[in-house]
Amino acid sequence: MSENISIDEKINKFAERKNILRSLNVKYVLSYFPISDGDFKEISLEHVGDCSSPVHIYELSNTWPRYFITGSVKIIGDKTDIYKSYMYTMASTTKPTIILEDTPSMTGLGSNFDNGVKKILPTINSDSMRFKVSVSKPSFLFVGNTWLPNWHATID
Repeated sequence: MSENISIDEKINKFAERKNILRSLNVKYVLSYFPISDGDFKEISLEHVGDCSSPVHIYELSNTWPRYFITGSVKIIGDKTDIYKSYMYTMASTTKPTIILEDTPSMTGLGSNFDNGVKKILPTINSDSMRFKVSVSKPSFLFVGNTWLPNWHATID
């Protein structure tokens, strides 16, 4: 069943779900319609095509980094609808969080966990990423890249 809602309501729903965009590391948004939300800063308005259609270009603030250390973990409760669980979790999360299917065997993790990151030093090349990490508590390293074919991870 499709909702019969106005353009303004659709734009508001889109803005309400900005944390989903942040979790996907989306920094820029193009929109035919203006977005009235303080987290979307309009950086340009272009008029394109033969009919000079408006295209608003926005920068989304506080996007999550492509890699981060976190102890903030959410476990998917309903595995039958992983997409729905992801959307709900990311819409209600305000900081970099990872989603797992099962409870990890590590102790000391939780949604408000301060993982005591001391430092994360990345070395990024065209064909590799290397991280030197120092933490004082159990943590996860999240790497959100899709351009590394045949990747592998090692822990030293």
